[in-house]
Amino acid sequence: MELIDQSSTKVKDALNQTALSDFSGQSRVWIYMSKSELNPEISSEINELASQFSSNWLSHGSRVRGFAKLLFNRFLIFSADAKSVSPSGCSIDASVHFTKDIEKRYQLDFFDRMQLARMDSGGKIRVSELRELPPLMDAGKVSGESLIFDNTVSSVDELLNSWLKPLRSSWVAKVV
Repeated sequence: MELIDQSSTKVKDALNQTALSDFSGQSRVWIYMSKSELNPEISSEINELASQFSSNWLSHGSRVRGFAKLLFNRFLIFSADAKSVSPSGCSIDASVHFTKDIEKRYQLDFFDRMQLARMDSGGKIRVSELRELPPLMDAGKVSGESLIFDNTVSSVDELLNSWLKPLRSSWVAKVV
């Protein structure tokens, strides 16, 4: 339980240091994850580009109060504040195109949904393919108490309160 509390606090602290803490809890969220941890220089470059993107994000010509940031050198997170202009299909597509441009520019893969990130007992983020989980569970390296990043969360409230959760409480438990 202590690891869950410490890890959740670390994640919440990182999220609370962003503009997301000022967004409506119902604001939509999109999360893209890199299998590999990015080095600080590339992370900084991506964050600068993400900041420029979110500053210029439009929906039908109106500015979206947006958020785009790379967290933990791995997770590219977008949000559109529900108190502002709602993103349209075209503006959501723009964020996907932005992410694909980042992938191409830095030779990354943010769209492999068969990858799962978890936090190990030392607080380090580890990524595995979903198919690797049963053998890891058999070896005792992963359990129902292992903390996973649930990149299917879709609102700021969910991101702040249940992005990091025990595997047993996630959709992953149904697949492994």
